Amino acid sequence: MYKNALKKDLIRVVEDLDGTVESTDTIAKLKTKIEKSSTFESDADFVKTLIKNCIDERVSRNEREATLEKQKIELAKLQLAQLEKEVELQTAKNKALSLNPAAKVEEKQFETNIENMIKSIKTLSLPVPTRSENFNLFFQSLERAFLNKKINDEYKSEILINLLGERAHNVLLYIKKEELNNYEKLKSIVLREFQDLLISDKLFETLNKETATHIGIREAEYWFRPIDLAKEGDIYISSRSGSRKETPIACGYTEDPFKNRPRKIAIPKILKDKIKIATYAVIHLITQEIDSSSDPSNAVMDMNDLKPTPKIARPLKETLAMFRKRAKTPTAPSAAARAAAGIEEEHRMKIKYMEMDEERKNEEHQLRMEQLRIKIAHAKEKIKVQKILVTTLKSSPKIYLQNTE
Repeated sequence: MYKNALKKDLIRVVEDLDGTVESTDTIAKLKTKIEKSSTFESDADFVKTLIKNCIDERVSRNEREATLEKQKIELAKLQLAQLEKEVELQTAKNKALSLNPAAKVEEKQFETNIENMIKSIKTLSLPVPTRSENFNLFFQSLERAFLNKKINDEYKSEILINLLGERAHNVLLYIKKEELNNYEKLKSIVLREFQDLLISDKLFETLNKETATHIGIREAEYWFRPIDLAKEGDIYISSRSGSRKETPIACGYTEDPFKNRPRKIAIPKILKDKIKIATYAVIHLITQEIDSSSDPSNAVMDMNDLKPTPKIARPLKETLAMFRKRAKTPTAPSAAARAAAGIEEEHRMKIKYMEMDEERKNEEHQLRMEQLRIKIAHAKEKIKVQKILVTTLKSSPKIYLQNTE
């Protein structure tokens, strides 16, 4: 009945039989307590079965623990073998690099070759045009340079993107990742992107000299789309003399508005004010003469001859004095001035939004760089831990299992 029974098995049986177990109890005392219990006296077979079940449960539990321990040891051995293979592979790579130093700098040489190709192509081809109508000539010279230098098709797209610089930002939005190495596809997207600018150039040619000069100054470094060009021209024309029909390009006018800018003669401000006051005074006198001669209600009746006598016009000196007083009083800004102020305010807001967007992009870039630094640090720590695990597994797999548990 007590075969293969241990002290902890007997302690469990005594507790199941509602007995008390003391720390000083020996195996003999535990057997005596079991045999003197009321349950054993009433049903001895039940107590024997209970003892046998406790022994079997302990044995099966020990077998399971031993099997699990063996599985852990086998897994640790497999991990150790994998790490050893990785170490051997890295050692072989280092040995190959030491035997062939040229392979170590192969990637740097590739980058240097790309930079040299870009420089040579940039020298042999035309510069990136400032007007979209010259893009056909640009691509002709670029493809001729490709033929002379025997550039492979896989590098053509990268060279084109580097030559375009900042102008390639909008182009890259319309191209897919798999089409990035397709030079013909990239070329068609570039031409399509600048199609609106070709229309703007044709509209620009229909403007007269003064309007073209104004548009050229407003454009500065940025090109106007057709809608923006029409809006700027309409604002300028309406602010000057109302809507009027544009005249064709004058003889001798070139496409560069800055070469056709009219000469500005510096007139002193005092002289300008005097000319303005005198002009307004003359206009006022002429208007007064016309009104007094044409309107009968402005005539004064003479009782002697009963004939209408016109009013005496105000002298020129008094009129000039009156307009000098009016010139000193502040007047409301004209429609042209308000339009110009609105355009300047809109331009300032655009510049402000662009600066804010640039700051946001810089902050996002710094955040991504910081995340990348953290990932690199984690990867280095992981490599250190793997090296420590390899050393531990080689020395004693059991210590490694205890640490993992």
